[in-house]
Amino acid sequence: MRIIAVRYSADTAQMRRFYAALGLSLNEHTASEDWSEIHGSGGYVAVHSRYADSLPRDHVELSLETDEPLEDVQHRLSEAGFNAGEIVEEDFGRSLRVEDPEGMALQINGQ
Repeated sequence: MRIIAVRYSADTAQMRRFYAALGLSLNEHTASEDWSEIHGSGGYVAVHSRYADSLPRDHVELSLETDEPLEDVQHRLSEAGFNAGEIVEEDFGRSLRVEDPEGMALQINGQ
């Protein structure tokens, strides 16, 4: 059994670009205007446009983990034209806090 996070968005193309900038890979077989699966090594984020207009945009929080330096993730986001966020020290280690293109908080835990 796998856990799938479904992110509702009216602009799935922009969301695909954002998650690609984080280092996730688009599954070309599922890519459409309405549904796309963007895979990481331990699961995937599904970006879905259906119901996006009727749901609160921030009703779910996504958290990712990476083995690479958080500065590398920041650099990719910046190079792709997105806000690179802020690296913060947490009780459990370092994390990068960013917002996706629609303003939803995303925390990336890593080195």
